[in-house]
Amino acid sequence: VVIKRNLRIGAYHNSFKRYLEEAEIQSVAARFLTDFQEALPELSNVRYAMQMIVSKAVTFNTDPELPEEDRHVAMEICLSGEFEKFSNNAAYQPTLTPLQEVIQAFSHWSYQVSNGKLLITDLQGACSGGIVYLTDPAIHCNDLLRFGHYTNLGTPGMAKFFGVHECKEACRALGLKEHPMG
Repeated sequence: VVIKRNLRIGAYHNSFKRYLEEAEIQSVAARFLTDFQEALPELSNVRYAMQMIVSKAVTFNTDPELPEEDRHVAMEICLSGEFEKFSNNAAYQPTLTPLQEVIQAFSHWSYQVSNGKLLITDLQGACSGGIVYLTDPAIHCNDLLRFGHYTNLGTPGMAKFFGVHECKEACRALGLKEHPMG
């Protein structure tokens, strides 16, 4: 188990509400990832077993003398294997390996199946036992009040993703529209 505390200082950043928001983002991303894997055709070099890690918001101390930000944490399973950054919530584009291609296609697919309402990005994780475990996603959404107002960059964030994204075999296999915002 890993215990996480937000590095930003302040009551909101380490509040129970904020940790619940993170769990919601991860839960939504996990559901999209499950649907994505079902939609992805059987392609020998672009199919991976993937799982989104969903944290739990935990109150570890109820002492009313402690400030709110000192009472809560997020807990999630500890990843083993080499940690890798696949995308961020702006315009980061790694050198595309077959795995990174599929993860980029997942972000693109999330945009298309949500009719342009959201895009799941800022994906990182590790491969262990033949499964790619993803953690700490961000969701860009047209509604800037949803999915964490510090990481949700809205439509401009989606445009940044598509500004560097290049459709490859996985996108084509899914029938995704190239440059959907252009």
